[in-house]
Amino acid sequence: MSKYVVLVTGGSGFLGQHVVKHLQLYGDSVKEIRVLDKVPYEQKLEFEAKQSILSYTGSITDSALVQQACRGVDIVLHIASVIDWSLFPNRKILHEVHRLIEACREENVPYLIYCGSSGIFAGPEESRGGTETTVKHPSKLYFDAYAYSKLTAQEIVISANGTTLSNGKQLRTIAILPLPMYGELDYMAIPLSIRPFKGKSYPLVGRMTAILQYSYVGNTAMMFVKAAESIPNNPALGGHFFFAADDTPPDTLPGVMKPFLDLVGSRPSTCEVQQVSIVIRGQGVHDICWETTMKHVVLVTGGSGFLGQHVVKHLQLYGENVKDIRVLDVVDYKQKLEFEIKKPMQTFTGSITDKDLVERACHGVDIVLHVASIIDYNQFPNQAILNEVNVKGTEVVLNACREENVPYLIYCSSSSVYLGPEAVMDGTETSVSQPSRFYYKAYASSKAKAQDMVLSANGSKLNNGNVLRTLAILPLPMFGELDNVQIPLAVRPFKGKTFPVVGPMDATVQFSYVGNTAMMFVTAAEALPNNSSLGGHFFFAADDTPPASYPETMKPFFNHFGTKTSKWHVPYWIAMSLMFLFFCILFILRFLRITLPTVHFSFGSLAFLNTTFYVTYDKAKTMLGYKPLYEYGSCIERAKAFYESII
Repeated sequence: MSKYVVLVTGGSGFLGQHVVKHLQLYGDSVKEIRVLDKVPYEQKLEFEAKQSILSYTGSITDSALVQQACRGVDIVLHIASVIDWSLFPNRKILHEVHRLIEACREENVPYLIYCGSSGIFAGPEESRGGTETTVKHPSKLYFDAYAYSKLTAQEIVISANGTTLSNGKQLRTIAILPLPMYGELDYMAIPLSIRPFKGKSYPLVGRMTAILQYSYVGNTAMMFVKAAESIPNNPALGGHFFFAADDTPPDTLPGVMKPFLDLVGSRPSTCEVQQVSIVIRGQGVHDICWETTMKHVVLVTGGSGFLGQHVVKHLQLYGENVKDIRVLDVVDYKQKLEFEIKKPMQTFTGSITDKDLVERACHGVDIVLHVASIIDYNQFPNQAILNEVNVKGTEVVLNACREENVPYLIYCSSSSVYLGPEAVMDGTETSVSQPSRFYYKAYASSKAKAQDMVLSANGSKLNNGNVLRTLAILPLPMFGELDNVQIPLAVRPFKGKTFPVVGPMDATVQFSYVGNTAMMFVTAAEALPNNSSLGGHFFFAADDTPPASYPETMKPFFNHFGTKTSKWHVPYWIAMSLMFLFFCILFILRFLRITLPTVHFSFGSLAFLNTTFYVTYDKAKTMLGYKPLYEYGSCIERAKAFYESII
């Protein structure tokens, strides 16, 4: 009998630890086990290690390390993966599979067994008693980002079956698709579901009469061992995939969870939802999604302002699960946009720093959209007020949510927390980092502190024992109806004149239409109650407004008001020097307590217009289901109609 060297990628993880254990105990044809993982392999399960275990520490994205780990290997069990049902698509995962396949070809590894996911078949269509030959890919993936990456990787692996290795022999590949798993070393599937409700009532999201299916991790691991024993003796297995089911009975969620709920003294409760069922018996798969029909009371702080007015409008028009809207602002809410009010509205007038008022406004609320903020880009910002409102005010709102048992908080942050000297091109939420210095130091610092506070509060406990879920939305500079600053201050002084280009202004900047930004808040308010994994994330509120230089971005408005841009430009260093002298004079006058008009320009403003910064909304599209409601041409026409009335 031939003896094999087996490499397990991801061998330090939940499933990987069990695969290594079962290779040790039941891998009759295994002579050596290797583990490749980003953390060193340490045995976490009880078993006697009979075969030697060689650990390679690093990422499967490291081509040289992967090739080294594959040298002399006969079978690769590729389990390593990023498991995140809410992560937006990451092409790195696809490259990881390519790297591994190339390493197998280069190092003449004849057998590759890939750990796929049953999530690639999770969608709206029911499937009962399904098999690998009867299941079909759904009309939409419930966990589209993660499932899409696993589906694509699986297709790459299966397609590689029968390809030629460096030594002229053939590569044989198969895929195993685990179900949701429970068992030793599981810190997610079961613990995250029942830990918050130990000794309490377990709140079921709907009747939950759908049938689903889990499996024990040890049985799933054993299927990998069986596959490793079988494929060298039966090359016809190559190109197939297999569901890793066991005899855990398919049942409703309360039925599946009952042994664990009983263990911690928890009992289920119910509420009405729409549901779908997916179960495959014997060789099965399950992933499921419920869409709640519960109606929510939504509080919008800052609802009387520029963005807040649009958020209220879009909640009225598109908030399908909204039954009441409350507005908390320092001024009474008065409707300034055209739309029909169909949902009841209530106004609370006062500051978000007023603890009693905020708690009153939050009483009975389900979702808070915290838009209220002091926006101060001036050269001499009032740091005390910025800190009082943006930081301490946000803390008051957070505490009110906990006190009044508001389960969802969506915070309006600012893209300025990532705006600095470093260029950002096609930035994503995972690729950007806080700059070496903020262009708008006082304001951006206050928003960054508040954002960190809100996102860190995700998962914290409410008074009633339930969990608070939070996310943040980061608007870009916005244009549109009710904007009295962004476009008007740039156009009004130069109406029918020439706009002076200060600095080269050839950097690419990005604006967005306020209506699309507002729609992202509505989309997030609809999505978060149905997907708690969105908690802790932030999203750039971009749309299809094309990134361009500042003069190009302003061109539709300049043209409308007969403004031309200068063919020359003031050198950047000269402009900065003149501004420095100007602000020195202003500083002296301020010191002498001479009242001065507000100057809506600063070093940060000039630097912003000469620094490339543009991002994508891919993450919001994938995780929230967001797409811009208004196309670019319509946005411009709507905005011009408004600016015509005020410029």
